[in-house]
Amino acid sequence: MDPVSLAGLGLGAASITFQIFEGIKMGYGIFEDAADMPEHCESLRLRLRLECTRLLDWGDLSGLSEPENHSKFDRKLKANRATIIALLSEMKMIIDKIQKISLRSDCILLPGIDIAAAQGTSMAKELHLANGKEDLKGVDIEQFCSILRPMEDQLNNKKRTLLTRSLRRVVDIGQGIADVAKQPGRIRWALSDKEAFQTHVRRLKELTDYLHETLGDHQMSILIEQTKETCMAMLQMTSSISEMKELIEAVEIATSHASIESETRAWLPLGDFVDRQASVSESVSTISILERRETLFTQLTEFRYHVASLQIGVPKNREVTGLKLQGRELDNLKFDHTRATGNGRTPATYLGAAAWVEWKAYRITRHKDEHGKFYYGPTPLATANLERLAAILHIDKRPTQFRVPLCAGYFDDEINERFGLIYQVPYATPQLAETISLSQLLLQQNSLPPLQSRIRLAKELVTSLYFLHAVNWLHKGLRDESILVLTQNGRPDYSQPFISGFEYSRPDETDLTTTAAPDTWAVYAHPDYQGFDRKTYRKTFDIYSLGIILLEIALWKPAEEILGFGQPSVSTGEKNKSPGTMDESQEKKVYSKDSLQDLKNIRSRLLIDEPSLLEQVRATMGSRYHDAVKSCIGGLEYFNLPTEADETSPVIATLLQQAYLRLVVDILRSIRV
Repeated sequence: MDPVSLAGLGLGAASITFQIFEGIKMGYGIFEDAADMPEHCESLRLRLRLECTRLLDWGDLSGLSEPENHSKFDRKLKANRATIIALLSEMKMIIDKIQKISLRSDCILLPGIDIAAAQGTSMAKELHLANGKEDLKGVDIEQFCSILRPMEDQLNNKKRTLLTRSLRRVVDIGQGIADVAKQPGRIRWALSDKEAFQTHVRRLKELTDYLHETLGDHQMSILIEQTKETCMAMLQMTSSISEMKELIEAVEIATSHASIESETRAWLPLGDFVDRQASVSESVSTISILERRETLFTQLTEFRYHVASLQIGVPKNREVTGLKLQGRELDNLKFDHTRATGNGRTPATYLGAAAWVEWKAYRITRHKDEHGKFYYGPTPLATANLERLAAILHIDKRPTQFRVPLCAGYFDDEINERFGLIYQVPYATPQLAETISLSQLLLQQNSLPPLQSRIRLAKELVTSLYFLHAVNWLHKGLRDESILVLTQNGRPDYSQPFISGFEYSRPDETDLTTTAAPDTWAVYAHPDYQGFDRKTYRKTFDIYSLGIILLEIALWKPAEEILGFGQPSVSTGEKNKSPGTMDESQEKKVYSKDSLQDLKNIRSRLLIDEPSLLEQVRATMGSRYHDAVKSCIGGLEYFNLPTEADETSPVIATLLQQAYLRLVVDILRSIRV
């Protein structure tokens, strides 16, 4: 008797469904255990991983993952149990078909899932979804998963349990499966029909979509969170151009042969459609509907692949060198020195549109060209780094969530020994709109924005850094001067800030030579990035700098004033006085920016020695905002990761991404004013 008939008789729906569910998990596991996988099959296996993840997430929510929850499955999904059994049964048959056309055992094509049992494949525990790249030595997984505890007042026990399980699944993605190359066993890849494989995977995806639709709205919201984080973890785990290509191909497989809307929304809820950013010279209407209707995940993946493909020093790479403006091209650039603030940013117009120029100084040295002639100018490495940075900032097919302006090109100001990077006011902003930096706003009298505006600004900034780090893009110079706000008729719009000041930025690559940021904004620099013994730059240093900016936004004062670097004037103190601020009459120690020790002590002062500084934030912005700031400044230690962890490891980077999402982004997003 078939499973649906049994369900119709009421013969233990949960028991029957659980058996089929476990069989499907075993079937997925076979593909992970199989050896000798050809490179051209990697994207296919990746698609199976994605669909398996979606199935496991559904199993958690429906009550099938754990035997003790089977009664909940019977009770909650009773009306849909026949449909669910039918869907799972078809999924099992499809996986059998995929195995028959792609795997072999001792030169005999696999007849189906029964072989899995014969091989002893165990899928009762969580499926590891990605090949391991690093050991998780020193990482206390129980402690790491406890990062949900600060959110206990916002989450009920059930949702907290499900999100904890989702965190563990992300850990599984990072930890990876056993090294099957060393112990290949009897099952090997032998793909005979790639087109049929793709067709079957698309059907698996449709069936999983139908399973998701059996959940209620609340469960679906949890499922969206889990799927989003799993996909972002997979993006973080890609460490080579070839892996990125496979991930892009997997996305293309998922979105082919169906409408863009139904496909992308279903398997990548993270990727609600995003409009591609249009350059000033390109109207939004010229972008095709298909190009605009992309998922955020697709844009992130393609952007990261594009950045990795830009090779430093590749000769005559038009994509990199074609952005340099020379000769008469510079006639299109008009400076407005009347609005210059002397902060390294000069207002301008370019091709008639609003723009500004940011400067990056270099040192003149003597070089020999390819013809053997000597010349003076910036080093070839400095030029190559600048060209690559301009090319990255020029990529217009990128998420608006980056909050990064578009670079129209660059030029060499030889007289002043500096490069100029030309930025355009983004997103077709009216020409009359101007930009003003956060540092300027903090110094304006009577400029304290409403609490709601400050929280909105903070939310946008932490989200921006989350997505920049998702593609391994380090800023290296975050400070109040690099945060730009658009103004219209003198009124700042805090809902759409932009992060600029990328002259020291770079992709997070271990073999890339970089230039350290100057000491002028040392109060924003992590103590481990100061002094002669400074460590290589890493993501937590960006996060630390953002924490200082969040501190400024909370108290609406420059960081130097908050931290006592130079005695503030009475008028400055009075105009910025806000709830929770200490009495200005109290005696305060004055610190010096010339003292390396004073600068390096900022972190310990905020976290340990002077807790009253962050208590001002709690009194002004609330406990959740306070906790997010503290997590940013605390870094790895407060993210429950070893302080000596290698942040360039894809595994550690994945866990760091999860911790930052939980303890900073989600915390701030949960604030309601």
